[in-house]
Amino acid sequence: MVYLKHSEISLIENFVAWPRGPGYVLRFSDNTYAEFFKDEFQIEIYDPVYQDRGPSKRNHLISFCLKEPAGIVARVLSMLADKRRQFADASPAPPQDGLQDPFEALVAGIETRADQPLTDALYLYEQDRSLVELVTDLQRTLERNKPEAALDRLHTYCMKYFAYLLSLRGIECTDKEALHARFGKYRNCLLAETNLQEISDLAMKSAISILEKFNDVRNSRSFAHDSVILDHQEARYVFEIVTAFLRFIRSYEAGRV
Repeated sequence: MVYLKHSEISLIENFVAWPRGPGYVLRFSDNTYAEFFKDEFQIEIYDPVYQDRGPSKRNHLISFCLKEPAGIVARVLSMLADKRRQFADASPAPPQDGLQDPFEALVAGIETRADQPLTDALYLYEQDRSLVELVTDLQRTLERNKPEAALDRLHTYCMKYFAYLLSLRGIECTDKEALHARFGKYRNCLLAETNLQEISDLAMKSAISILEKFNDVRNSRSFAHDSVILDHQEARYVFEIVTAFLRFIRSYEAGRV
């Protein structure tokens, strides 16, 4: 997932509007636009997941950029930059908007984010202001490639998330329950609801121990308190281990609805 400023979204929209105007992407028709994404990237750009901003080709592109990892977003935008340059070179009236260099600079900046931890495991599972602020802050911190500064908020997200999942099942959490205790309750629900494969259940068991240690990381090695934080690589490793569990759970919950 790529965090884009409003000015960056406007730059993309204005760049791809040439020569057909707002709402369009370069000279693509609906069919050639779909074929471009399918042939070059194996992506169904008209998938309903990219329709949340509206039906135009431009809106599908922006939705795609806001939802997908930085690496693939940079590749798509880079190829669109090449396409516009090719169209301009062959046009009797090439664009005079001066957007080519700023756009390519934006693409280069997005490429540098491709090595960042993925944030697809962190989503708005309910409409709650504190959750919106929490997820937004996590995404911005990770866009700056600072997982060491995000660990305390990742812990908070997990605490809220498992309390929410348990509440859906009529199970309440107390304020004194640690993260691994909440996850243990959730694992018991999974065992009752589905036939987990042995390897998946083993992963769930190990998650209890890992999340117990994550409590200590949050309390003594993060910005939750005045302490010496983990170094970058170790913080990233912890972040990716925890979000790997969250990614599996998000997938399971989506199939359960």
